[in-house]
Amino acid sequence: MDKSVKTALIGFLVVLIYTLFLWVDTQRWVVPFPLFSYILWVVVLAQRMGNQTHKSEFNLLLLYLSLRCLGNPFTYTFFLNETQYYAFVEGPVLSMIRILESLVVLPLIVRAIGFSNVIRRLLTIGLFVAHGLTLLPSFEAWNYGIIPLLVLVLFIVKERPIILSALVLMGFFDVLEGLSIWLG
Repeated sequence: MDKSVKTALIGFLVVLIYTLFLWVDTQRWVVPFPLFSYILWVVVLAQRMGNQTHKSEFNLLLLYLSLRCLGNPFTYTFFLNETQYYAFVEGPVLSMIRILESLVVLPLIVRAIGFSNVIRRLLTIGLFVAHGLTLLPSFEAWNYGIIPLLVLVLFIVKERPIILSALVLMGFFDVLEGLSIWLG
């Protein structure tokens, strides 16, 4: 088993164990959604540090996850009091961070799939269009499906980038979070 796969499995196990401890404590299934972006960031950073030959492959994903962590309102609960927190959350900063996060997804898609042939070009453009639709208010909940869709496309075209295990973990977390929103 590759180091990057082991690291992604450790991230998954951390979430599973934390969820089980919450279940034992509360007798309810509570999945720690606010922690997903931080766990993913640590997993990708560990993968980047552990893979000396392909460090640059992880940089774009690490930037995306850094923006995801900064866009997570939970991050600011440690630094701001309650009044400052509510003023900050309703201000324009989080929206700007989320816009940047949405823009970083585009080169991530290109880097993962590429433009080497017509099929890949069509798939990349299709993912661009799907991601563009998630920016519209009526399709905004579908944003949780972009990374899982990217992983699905990577499996269809039989492309195995070095960041695939991190993308699979991110896709799994996005599916969990999206289902909780759609069903909750």
